[in-house]
Amino acid sequence: MQIPEELKVGGHIYEVIQNYKFVDHPGNPSGQCDSNLLRIKLAGHDLDGHEKSKSIIFQTFIHEVLHALCICYGIQMKHSDENDELDRLAEGIFALLVDNGYMNK
Repeated sequence: MQIPEELKVGGHIYEVIQNYKFVDHPGNPSGQCDSNLLRIKLAGHDLDGHEKSKSIIFQTFIHEVLHALCICYGIQMKHSDENDELDRLAEGIFALLVDNGYMNK
């Protein structure tokens, strides 16, 4: 399964930027959903320049799409750390796609 260059979320078209280089950003981000500019940014490398695996990049893509869905549809997570919850959901969706053969298409 390929990560698209564009993604429609609730009538909004997000640009998907792969191999984005996060500069002056706290931590070691793998991705970001910018709902104002309608962009999903995905890092291809960590801050040390090591290439991220395709599976990590795709799981990050799912995580950022979940952010876009939450923003678009006004979904709020009940726990204090939304990223933690979205990480677990994204990992579950990724496993579902892999386990059922969708990642080979």
